[in-house]
Amino acid sequence: MAQDYATHGMFTEPNTGISFYTSVEGDGTISGDGDMSTVSQGGFTFGMALPGNAATVDSHEYIGLIVCFH
Repeated sequence: MAQDYATHGMFTEPNTGISFYTSVEGDGTISGDGDMSTVSQGGFTFGMALPGNAATVDSHEYIGLIVCFH
């Protein structure tokens, strides 16, 4: 079973009004088994937004979001 340690939510960019589904990976020291650790060094947020009609048409477009904490 896969485990998800991210926190999920929504972010709306104030200048464009585009809403992104986001995942936030916490900031912390890598411990345990290195790259597969549940804690990362230097947190970040990533997300994506799909066109409004993506559920009804074959859409190949999205807008990505990456925000680093440092």
